[in-house]
Amino acid sequence: MKIRIWSRFLFALFLAFPLMFGAASCDRRSQSSDENAESSEEPNRDLSFNNITLEQSDDDGNLLWRMVAGKAVYSQDEQTAVIENPSGEFFQDDQATLKIQATRGEVRDDGDRIFLTGNVVATDVETGAIVRGDELEWRTGQEVVIVRNNIIGVHPDFTIAANRARVSIVDQRVEVNGNVAAISADEDLKLQGSEIVWLLEDDLLLSDRPIQIQQLDGDEVTGQAQGERAEFNLATEVALLENNGRVVLKDPAMRLTGDSLQWDLVQNTIVASQPLRIIYREEEDETVTLRANQGNGNLNTQIFSIAGDAVITSQRNQSRLSANQIRWNVDTDDFVAEGNVVYRQTDPVANLQGDRAEGQLRSLQSERAEGQAGNRTRARPIIVTGNQVVTEFIPESSN
Repeated sequence: MKIRIWSRFLFALFLAFPLMFGAASCDRRSQSSDENAESSEEPNRDLSFNNITLEQSDDDGNLLWRMVAGKAVYSQDEQTAVIENPSGEFFQDDQATLKIQATRGEVRDDGDRIFLTGNVVATDVETGAIVRGDELEWRTGQEVVIVRNNIIGVHPDFTIAANRARVSIVDQRVEVNGNVAAISADEDLKLQGSEIVWLLEDDLLLSDRPIQIQQLDGDEVTGQAQGERAEFNLATEVALLENNGRVVLKDPAMRLTGDSLQWDLVQNTIVASQPLRIIYREEEDETVTLRANQGNGNLNTQIFSIAGDAVITSQRNQSRLSANQIRWNVDTDDFVAEGNVVYRQTDPVANLQGDRAEGQLRSLQSERAEGQAGNRTRARPIIVTGNQVVTEFIPESSN
């Protein structure tokens, strides 16, 4: 490697060495009685420059970095330049990829290592993403920048805080770890974890560690999700939760679990491509549970569709509905089931089978009006069809 410094710096170094050798030669020719005292004095080998540009290239002449500093003091013994108010760029294939600035810095080992401190700002040239911190370190050949302490990653839609960041210049990849927290610009979404990878080009946050996502309405948490592995798209606000994924919602009061849950926070939908379980709790004595190999739900319309060994059970009347696929409206309690339909109920006892069924899952509805004490009304009939036979079942209370 070689370090190239602006012409004034090179010229000064060029003049400095002959002067040093000349002074040494003169000393040898004119030795005096106080020779020991003079020889003990070390010459000042530090060189100071103002408004200087430093840069480094590889052996093929490709530019690696360039930096402008308000002041630089170069130590020839330590091969280190201390710089003030540095700003510059790191390059890949002679193209600037990362802009940097700081309050102070050191260029060590004749340019093989760079340390910056104080209000460090690293900006990705292509995406405009910014990483701020207290310290920055770069080493030749690693194509990686390390930013430490009080990390803040700034994205148009999100702000990410952490203890440490590792920026890969080639891959446009930022690894942040240590108390990671990402908050949306609208402050309606928060992500927390121990380590998150930020893919700048793809606008993705990735984590193979447990992560938590909160949907916020002011200070109120309206939805919360977690998984042992997660992906979050910053542009679309779609979260993919894998390995023991879980989404807990406030309205409807529902908990969804599975190994692959895709939660779209903009469209307010959830899609499960693997077996899932849904628990809906309307009241203390009313719980509805759904299980299937896959499914999806629209939280705005409160309609859920499940398929593949689909089963819905209701706590109130101990009913169980199984079919190849089931569509259920949480708000109205209406369902449509198709394929190998089996409906069983213990209060009162009922067993129905067919190719298709529709009706309301819970057997009794409660209607409360002013001056009334919870009168019960009949539910809509459950109609089962199959083999050219139509069965209509009107649930009755056992009391």
